[in-house]
Amino acid sequence: MRVLLIASPIRVIQTTFHRAELLGIEYLAAATRGAGHDVSIMDASIGPITQITGGHYYLGLATDEIIRHISDIAPDVVGISCHYESSAGYSYDIIKRIKAASSSIITVMGGLFVSVHKARVINECPSLDYALVGEAESSFLELLTNLEAGSSSDVDGCISRDGSGGVRLIPKKLFINNLDALPFPARDLVDLAVYMQGGYQQQLYGLGYRPSLSLLTSRSCPRTCSFCNMKLVHGQKWRPRSVENCMDELEQSLNKWGAEHIHIMDDNFSLKPGRVKEFCRQIVNRNFKMRWNTPNGLSAKNVDMEMAHLMRKSGCANVSIAIESGSEIVRHELMNKNVSNSEILNALECFNSVGIAVVGIVLFGMPGETAEENEKAVQFIKTLPLTSVVVQFVVPFPGTELYNDLIASGRLQQSDTFELDNYANPVSFNEGISIEQMELWKAEVRGHFPRLNILRKLAEAEE
Repeated sequence: MRVLLIASPIRVIQTTFHRAELLGIEYLAAATRGAGHDVSIMDASIGPITQITGGHYYLGLATDEIIRHISDIAPDVVGISCHYESSAGYSYDIIKRIKAASSSIITVMGGLFVSVHKARVINECPSLDYALVGEAESSFLELLTNLEAGSSSDVDGCISRDGSGGVRLIPKKLFINNLDALPFPARDLVDLAVYMQGGYQQQLYGLGYRPSLSLLTSRSCPRTCSFCNMKLVHGQKWRPRSVENCMDELEQSLNKWGAEHIHIMDDNFSLKPGRVKEFCRQIVNRNFKMRWNTPNGLSAKNVDMEMAHLMRKSGCANVSIAIESGSEIVRHELMNKNVSNSEILNALECFNSVGIAVVGIVLFGMPGETAEENEKAVQFIKTLPLTSVVVQFVVPFPGTELYNDLIASGRLQQSDTFELDNYANPVSFNEGISIEQMELWKAEVRGHFPRLNILRKLAEAEE
């Protein structure tokens, strides 16, 4: 079949940002091509930046231009990847226009937004034929096979209409255990220069001014943080690629595509310390000349001096540490995040001692927080030897333990609406803590660790 995969336009709150590589859609394209289909990718978020209402900016191609491009390709199937709530309306509009232009084109939607909201996307977009929950390399191919055969057999994680006006949802149960069996991302189908030079607009936590690509060495995380929605896409089981398979992709990224910086995008890269150490040794053994970082955040658990030394020796320039809260009470009892203050301090000591810059990831707004506990948390964070910080607000994603608890307690209604992917704007669920107070805590922490510190630190390391 002729398949076109589209990355939805997006809405941003500032004109400078880092454009991360589209690993998900590149993996899907590679798997689809490997099954014998004719595949192309259109990143509809590449285009002019247009100011829109509310002080936001529309990033991407105009819908008319997208539809013209689709008409030129004349695909049998169009798959749209939508990760953000703010992009859903754009995706719906594209799908509606596709069907208006050619009712025979099959429309499929996937991405984080679908995995979070499931049946909602079918109900809100009458022109959508199918939606796929979670990782889709296997389920999308199964769907294509069924479409070719005219079969109506069940597809894992597929959402569709049942023929009587209702929604049919097949639960997502199957995840790919042998990630080495997947082909490398189809980077030849996208304009790599746009992603590799993304750092010229804004570096990704201090790395990316040189040509940069991303690497995913594992999927999922076995931890059970109450606010995390990662498992909705990748399931609960942590699945690693072999170190050798990762090295082969790294070699391709460096030598074929010309990358110099690598962003390791794992949800829990440091889960197995022995694997991290072997990963670093192999980079050194293969004499790869590169710098790398972990923008999605490492757990402070399991970090030791040997790991830090090997990471530095292999080119690690900086890491992000998921501190989340400066309060052990909030971290343990509310977030279900079993990381102690002593483990955080140990990890920071290890990385600082070898010259790896550390970005702390901090969250405010966890339901159950108290003003007194947050004041203590702020003071603890300010004592930490961090190079810089990223401060965000907790978001109650549907499907998470946090969301379910808020619904059960009546503090959140299913009809409540707010931008679930906007970490910049707080939502307060705690009596006695105003949004203004949350903003003040954020400003106090950020002001203590100027963002430019990360650039100074990296410049010193390169001298």
